Amino acid sequence: MTAQPDVPTKERDLIARCVAEAYETLDLIPGVDPNGPALVWLAEQYRQLRTATSDG
Repeated sequence: MTAQPDVPTKERDLIARCVAEAYETLDLIPGVDPNGPALVWLAEQYRQLRTATSDG
């Protein structure tokens, strides 16, 4: 895997943490595939919440 030099390490860590949390959350819901569009959407929601709380 190649690192993306334009994405700061802190932001990459935040995104990875949000994706992991989204996957774990979706995996708990019966009948929901924790991969794909739902994972991306939920991870983005978590990222926005984390960014908003750290800025405020």
